[in-house]
Amino acid sequence: MTGADKAFETLSPNVVVDGPSSRLTSNDENATILFHEFVPVCVRERANSSEHVENLKIRIAFGFNKQKQNKVLRIQVTNDSDPFFFHHTEVSEEDYKSIKVEQSILVEFLQFPHKLIELLGECTKSYHDGKPPFLAVLRVGSGGSSLDSSLGVIETNQFKRLSHISLNLKHGDSAAVKEYLAGRLLDVQAERDSWLQAHGAVTSELISVRGDLESTRADLFAERDACGRRDNHTQARLDELAARLKLAAVEELTNTKTRLEGEFSAAEAGMRSAIEALTCRNKELESRAGDLIQTKYKLDSNLSEITSRLNTTDAELKAAKAELENLRADKNYLEKVSKDARTFFSYMHVTIILEFMGQS
Repeated sequence: MTGADKAFETLSPNVVVDGPSSRLTSNDENATILFHEFVPVCVRERANSSEHVENLKIRIAFGFNKQKQNKVLRIQVTNDSDPFFFHHTEVSEEDYKSIKVEQSILVEFLQFPHKLIELLGECTKSYHDGKPPFLAVLRVGSGGSSLDSSLGVIETNQFKRLSHISLNLKHGDSAAVKEYLAGRLLDVQAERDSWLQAHGAVTSELISVRGDLESTRADLFAERDACGRRDNHTQARLDELAARLKLAAVEELTNTKTRLEGEFSAAEAGMRSAIEALTCRNKELESRAGDLIQTKYKLDSNLSEITSRLNTTDAELKAAKAELENLRADKNYLEKVSKDARTFFSYMHVTIILEFMGQS
């Protein structure tokens, strides 16, 4: 594997180098096909300002130029319904440096094809979703110029239309169209040879499988006859066994019916006894409930009387407390008057003693 092939695998891990889409042709020597699919493209005519959306086939190959000196990115835009619709370009590393500066691209040359393929994938996905924020646009000129068309990817948001990339394409002349068609013819011939080789192998395998099928069919018929005989024997045994099982089931059903009738009679008698016992118990409970109700009424009456007495007692207690407070107040007043009287009597006693002593 050459260094170029290693670079191609780094760019696009999903490329199958030996597949028909990546096979090298005279038109793409030393190149690997990275992308070859239909993409919804808005074709805008510069001459009359008309536009329409078509499914165009975009082919992206990465490899070396014809001198095998510099790496180039080849982009081809074709239309299956118009064999003369051919726009192409080659972008070298030097050309990409100018494009990178002019359009403010951040990725390097080796990553550029992968990012371009991602943008084209977004265009296809957005178109199928019905609300295409990403749109591939091919501006087609009137011809006569070496760079008379351009391929770009535009993203439309709520604020503006943002151009992600714009590449100038050449309108294919007769020689370029012939070279492209010759390359595609080689692709078709190589693919046809591959299909013929695969078809030969499949034919041989089909003949072998057909022989095995005939042998298997004969074995199948013999096995089917044997299975038929075994089925008849098995069916006879099943019929006999079914008759025996039917007789056993009828006998078991009769025994079960008799047993269940006896159990039902016993259960019915027991149920009647239980109902009578529950009826007696219910009457006793009703009598006790009546007694309890009478007792409740008596207790309610006693409770009312006790409550009335309690209220009367509370009122008398409150009155007694009030009278007690009054008596305490009177006591305090009398104690104060008694104290003042004792003080006065003591004072008078001392005065009388002093006067008596003075007269003596």
